[in-house]
Amino acid sequence: MSMLDRKVLRDLWGMRGHVFTIILLVATGVTVLVGSVSTYVSLLSTQETYYRDSRFAELWADVKRAPRYLLQGLSEIPGAALVEARVIKDVRVAWPQSDLSVAGRIISIPADEQPQLNRLHLIKGHWIDSLRRNDVLVNVGFAETWDVAPGNFIDIIMNGRMQTFRVAGIAHSPEFVYASRPGNPLPDDRTFVVLWAGEGAIAAAFDMEGAFNNVAVSLAPGASAESVMSVLDE
Repeated sequence: MSMLDRKVLRDLWGMRGHVFTIILLVATGVTVLVGSVSTYVSLLSTQETYYRDSRFAELWADVKRAPRYLLQGLSEIPGAALVEARVIKDVRVAWPQSDLSVAGRIISIPADEQPQLNRLHLIKGHWIDSLRRNDVLVNVGFAETWDVAPGNFIDIIMNGRMQTFRVAGIAHSPEFVYASRPGNPLPDDRTFVVLWAGEGAIAAAFDMEGAFNNVAVSLAPGASAESVMSVLDE
């Protein structure tokens, strides 16, 4: 061992407290980095699994009013795997428990089965009854905030007319993991509620029989979103 090497070792031994502290800091940093990356990968995998199992749509298009016969042409767009038409409307909710006005968004779903895309996960209650046009599902955030339970009633102002709906169930949606009212970038479960009701009830209230104003699309494997969007817009 050269004299220079021995001097380095003596200096390190003399500063062993500082050296040990630096080693601990580096080890802690590496541990935090590895833990953060592992957590990120785990969250990303969980997100992908949830979206895949829920058949989360990849594209949406809004229109004022379109006839349902257009769905046949939309389903034939190269790269489009599933195409589902819906009626979506912003509504007001008469909710006496709140001192502030409560806004809502009501979305049509099949009365006897899950939608093809953006499938819901029921937490409580049951699916809407095809024989009851006033059944509605409520998103979990609003339900937990206001202790809403299946069997409760909720008054919704649709197209200027008050209609009373019965809460059939409480549900999660991949589309509204982050639910915020229009104009507010932050979620507020006290003053914004997402509702799902049978297409017949919503279409009748907004004069949308045989029509839709929103379409959700999932892409085929390897399809280009830009090319599908271009044809969809046309």
